[in-house]
Amino acid sequence: GFPDEPMTYREQIAALARAGYRVVAPVMRGYAPSDESRSGRYGISALGDDLVALANVFSPEEKVHLVGHDWGAIAAFSAAAVAPERFASLVTMAVPHAGALVPHFQRAEQIQRSWYIGMFQIPLVAEARLAKDDLALVERLFRDWSPGYEPAAEELDAIKAAIRPRIKAVLAYYRSMRSPAGWFGEDRERMFARVRVPAVHVHGADDGCIGIECCEGAEAFYDAVMAKLIPH
Repeated sequence: GFPDEPMTYREQIAALARAGYRVVAPVMRGYAPSDESRSGRYGISALGDDLVALANVFSPEEKVHLVGHDWGAIAAFSAAAVAPERFASLVTMAVPHAGALVPHFQRAEQIQRSWYIGMFQIPLVAEARLAKDDLALVERLFRDWSPGYEPAAEELDAIKAAIRPRIKAVLAYYRSMRSPAGWFGEDRERMFARVRVPAVHVHGADDGCIGIECCEGAEAFYDAVMAKLIPH
């Protein structure tokens, strides 16, 4: 997700590997060192298709357990919508199902939290704001979104290294939301599709980006819920 990179999962990867799982933690399209999208697509459908393709490459015979955080959660919802047969389970974190989330964007509290999404739509202004002072906005968002968490210097360095050369690609994720496909096409269909894979959603009680209240009623959009909301 933004602003983040696979280092986030470093502790979980080690524990899962010890438990016998094979773990793949990809860098999402556009973020360095992953390639930029040759098609220019950064919408929900493209992100989900990437995960299905990775599942087919790394586990062609067996279903995989899919875990996604933030934009990774959005990509995971998309992948589970288009190819539910490929996934044994779905775990999403920080971004609940759109059916529960979207109505909250009409509320003042969530609009205030999500101010950056509007700013990211403004050409040139967004690019300049994100690049300013060596991506100082990234550090601000960490403070705002993860109260009590202090990322290590090497973590911030890795995150900035993934974003610094790919600012337009990073912003393209947000700008895809207002594209025709985002409003009316396959992106929207996948975003609001019912979840047919056994699933659980995990959300921080003090999340400063998307309030935990945005999860209320999300279970109505699932066909196979492993567990209800787990505040953490």
